[in-house]
Amino acid sequence: MKLNGKTVVVTGKVSVPRTSFQALVLEHGGIVGKSVTRTTDILVTGDVRGGIQGDVSLKFIAACKNGTQVMSEQQFRSLIGA
Repeated sequence: MKLNGKTVVVTGKVSVPRTSFQALVLEHGGIVGKSVTRTTDILVTGDVRGGIQGDVSLKFIAACKNGTQVMSEQQFRSLIGA
């Protein structure tokens, strides 16, 4: 259980269907969040073609304001050993 109850929000395009990515979070002891709040621990930013836009930028801004750790999909996979 590498995530130990940490809340993870995913934004942008990830390499697998979103439901599969969410299952990966749950499998490693995490909680899947839908929006970034003060209780969000990790924001995973998938591929964002053309720069940070729309919902992605709002989540990124909220993460920065809240001190949420922001990482790429690759960094997240390294964290959980997947």
